[in-house]
Amino acid sequence: MKLQKNEKRLLKIMATVFVVGGIAVYYLSQPPEFKAIPPRKGLETSTEKPSESPAPTNTASPSRGSSRGSSRGGGSGDTSSSSLGSIGVSTFESRNTAKSCWVLIEGEVYDITGYLMNLVDVESASQYCGTFGFREGYIKESQEVLESVIRQSILMGRIG
Repeated sequence: MKLQKNEKRLLKIMATVFVVGGIAVYYLSQPPEFKAIPPRKGLETSTEKPSESPAPTNTASPSRGSSRGSSRGGGSGDTSSSSLGSIGVSTFESRNTAKSCWVLIEGEVYDITGYLMNLVDVESASQYCGTFGFREGYIKESQEVLESVIRQSILMGRIG
């Protein structure tokens, strides 16, 4: 049985629709890129009392601006590091486990515990928890890794 010209064209169109539909279903069924990280309450910093306010959350979009004065995240108010509290060195250094991991990136302290939950090799990053060598030791020159860490972490403030 030989197919007519119109039948062949119809089969090609149906195959294309099937493939495009399959790709759409695949991408829509994938889990989100990262897990939501609940804010921690009662964090001690050198200028705040634990009962004053809960820790701020980082709701930054994947494309983080490089300007220091820019506001991070959407929603109400400025969450730039200038509006966050100052974190004491001893508090920073005490967050040195994979269950509570703070690191310094570009002069700002991030809680990367949520980022560690998504890693297969947790030890490669957790060895820098509570230390000042995370950027140079773990991230090195990878802008992609830097953006991923910041996107999945909570901005806590600055050392001071």
